[in-house]
Amino acid sequence: MTNVFDDAVNWIEMMAVGFERMGAERSYDFAESIAYRSTDESGDDIFPIRQRKEFGNVFDDWDS
Repeated sequence: MTNVFDDAVNWIEMMAVGFERMGAERSYDFAESIAYRSTDESGDDIFPIRQRKEFGNVFDDWDS
């Protein structure tokens, strides 16, 4: 017995060529596989909503 996730993955893999022909991009980059996006639909850069300095993180530059 398979679960819904496995069924969805199998369906997407079967339809991958058709998705690519419709304009979807296939990426084998590790960052892409964990749902990372560096640009939005219009190609503009995406910036984090929160910054580390907001939480008091201070980084020392040990190389200088």
